Amino acid sequence: MNEFVVGVDGSDHSRTALQWAAATADATGGQVRAVQSWIQLQDPLLPIARVPSSDDMDEHTEQSIAAVASAALGSPDAVTIDVLRGPPAASLLETVTPESVLVLGSRGRGGFAGLLLGSVSQECVEYAACPVVVVRTDRTVGDGDVILVGMDGSDGAQRALAWAHALARATRARLHAVYAWRATISERPSRTGDRLRSEASDEVQEWARQLGDEIDTDEVEGDPRDVLVTAAERIAPALTVVGRRGAGGLRSMRLGSTANHLVRHSATNVAVVPDDD
Repeated sequence: MNEFVVGVDGSDHSRTALQWAAATADATGGQVRAVQSWIQLQDPLLPIARVPSSDDMDEHTEQSIAAVASAALGSPDAVTIDVLRGPPAASLLETVTPESVLVLGSRGRGGFAGLLLGSVSQECVEYAACPVVVVRTDRTVGDGDVILVGMDGSDGAQRALAWAHALARATRARLHAVYAWRATISERPSRTGDRLRSEASDEVQEWARQLGDEIDTDEVEGDPRDVLVTAAERIAPALTVVGRRGAGGLRSMRLGSTANHLVRHSATNVAVVPDDD
């Protein structure tokens, strides 16, 4: 969590993402790098127009990033500015490292159009080597706020919990873990639900013990997508954190189901933490 890489354009959503990254970096001691990509036009739009040179495009893009930084943070000097070349999703994926946090607005335009529902966010959430935060609101994570974590028995969920725990300690936020479980039809005899709920509770408490801190927990039967969205509506967390893929109780926690459902439908800001590979 030593660098927050923010995809920016001229949209309000990218300014909100930059503000979120700056506030979080201030709490964690990280750095903020604001980036935008451009693609060279092969032919001028008009026959008499001149095709901008690479230097021209770099300069124009740098000025665009600086304008966003000034509007969002009051000064372009508050962040490092980095101009990328190439398609936006590929450029973002190439510029981050496993130690980065990639921060994207919920929607964008220009170089980062369609950040919530389009192909850019889809690719970044699915393939980034680092956690990806999709910022939908202007709410940052601070002292006393709640970070909601979706949990199951998978390594991916445990990585999500560890990342959320580190962020909570840096920002003095509180953790609230939700374990969603579902019984199959063959597991429906009486008392089975009690047993599964107890197993879920034991697992959550064991993870909390390993972290060394007390965390609030819920064990809820149901589809993990619905459970987490409902929990977010009830708890109103500053951030919801899930693993990119899951197993066990959260069978659907993989891109295209739980994680994908949350970045599309949750009213909160959402962080998706990648697998170890």
